[in-house]
Amino acid sequence: MTEVSELNRCFFTGHRILNSHERERAFFATCGLCEKLILTKGVTEFVSGGALGCDYIAAKAVLRLRKKYPVRLLIYLPCRNRDAKWNKHWRDEWNDMISLSDECRYITNGPYTDECMQKRNRAMVDDAKYGIAFCRRQYGGTASTLRYAQKRGREFVVLTSPGDDIPFGMFNKKYI
Repeated sequence: MTEVSELNRCFFTGHRILNSHERERAFFATCGLCEKLILTKGVTEFVSGGALGCDYIAAKAVLRLRKKYPVRLLIYLPCRNRDAKWNKHWRDEWNDMISLSDECRYITNGPYTDECMQKRNRAMVDDAKYGIAFCRRQYGGTASTLRYAQKRGREFVVLTSPGDDIPFGMFNKKYI
C-alpha cells in the first residue's frame, strides 16, 4: 500500500436528517465537489463517518466517482454499536456500504457516547486536508466539527440553503 497523507484526503460531515430535496441536491453537489478535489488537488481518499444522512450520501457519491477515478472510500466508525437503534433497512444499507469501502476503522471500542462521536469527527479532520459539509445551523456536532477544522487549518466547503443559521462569512458556503 502506498503512503497516504492528509494532503490527499477529504472528510465529510453533516446532519443526519435531511429532506428529500436536500438529499438529492447534497448528493449531486458532493459528487461535483469531490470530482473537483480529485482533478485540482489530487485527492485520492475520502472519509465518511458511517452515520445516517450526509455520511451515507457522501459515501454513495464516492462509490459513484470510484467508477471513473482511482479513489478510495474510508469509513471511520465512532464505536462498535453505533447502529444499535437503527432500523434493519439502515443497518443493512450501511453493512453493504462497509463491504464496498476500501477501509473501515473503529475510533473507539466502547459503546456509543457523545464523546465517541466527537473523537470520530476529530479523527476525520485530523486525517484530512479538505472537507465537505452539509450544515444548517451554527450549533451541534457538525458546526463543532467545522470549528475544529477551521482551527486545524483545513480547507472545506459547507453546503447549505439560503436562510439557514450559518453566519455570513463563517465558512466557505455553497448553496444547494
